Amino acid sequence: MKSILGRVTNHVYVIPPNASLIVQQGILTLQPRQQTGGAQRQSLAEDLHECAIGVVLSGTATDGTVGLEAIKAEGGLTFAQAAGLLYRCFLGS
Repeated sequence: MKSILGRVTNHVYVIPPNASLIVQQGILTLQPRQQTGGAQRQSLAEDLHECAIGVVLSGTATDGTVGLEAIKAEGGLTFAQAAGLLYRCFLGS
């Protein structure tokens, strides 16, 4: 896939479907999505430690939770959408 050397300040990376963005030694690499959970955020935690920031907006799997736990364990900052909020918004309640 594609590698990006270094990170750009104040830049948001949006990845295509069925891909993972892995961080290793400051290099961002797109890889085919793995079935194991949290690889993207775990690599971010391992590479950036307390400078890592993770956000999970929705989902029903546990890969986001696993990745956020890795970031939090390294002292990074994590945000997660309130449980059930997405479904309440769609259902209009």
